[in-house]
Amino acid sequence: MMRLLTFNIRNRYEVDNYTGIYRKKDTVKLLAKFIKENKIDVLCTQEMTEIYKERLISYLDDYVALGNLRFKSKFLIKLKQIRRYNESVAIFTKEKVMENWTIKMPSFPDILPRVVTILKLDSKIGQVIIMNTHLSAYNKISKKRQVKYLLKLIKKIKYPIILTGDFNMNIRSDVLNYFINELKKLNIKHLDIKGRTFKKSKCNMPIDHIFVSNNLNIKNIEVIKDDTLNFSDHYPILLEIIDNIS
Repeated sequence: MMRLLTFNIRNRYEVDNYTGIYRKKDTVKLLAKFIKENKIDVLCTQEMTEIYKERLISYLDDYVALGNLRFKSKFLIKLKQIRRYNESVAIFTKEKVMENWTIKMPSFPDILPRVVTILKLDSKIGQVIIMNTHLSAYNKISKKRQVKYLLKLIKKIKYPIILTGDFNMNIRSDVLNYFINELKKLNIKHLDIKGRTFKKSKCNMPIDHIFVSNNLNIKNIEVIKDDTLNFSDHYPILLEIIDNIS
């Protein structure tokens, strides 16, 4: 069985040097402890700064952390405001990584670049592709372009897929429903997540989502409301996959 956690950790910033300390809590150590105690095989994150990623992996001896930052330019990274928003959608895993990519997605007219991190794993459930992303927050045009780009990538993949991310849309969104229906045609289903994942949401619906190939046998999916992880405005989601039934 594979245990996967997806979590928008919402980094709290000190613009020059993010430490991971929030309200006297070391959020990095708390997350590392949770991962170890719950035997998480794959952690998909959103809003992950480079400093946070480096600190977290230092507490996870058996894991690797993959996923490039959204800005690559050395000049831009020196700018304080760019450093503040220069995040990755990092994936941490102790499974065998065969290949990995960070791919830039269309973002215009949104200002911030958006990326998708992709890993090919030789895992407990066989060879599988993990995709992790974070879509535009406000612009509907950007979101539609991004889901269409994801579909284009997915159509090229020949292995079972697990797609996670903060999609910044709930089930009432026509863009999300378009994406769900197009994935159905590719034998990929949208998993039913009970309740909100963004704590400030006015409706009891998730904006963080998981999609999986139909041939993956799902044991459990749940929103985790653990007080030790109360340093983000999102709740993490735990997915347990028994095996590949193809």
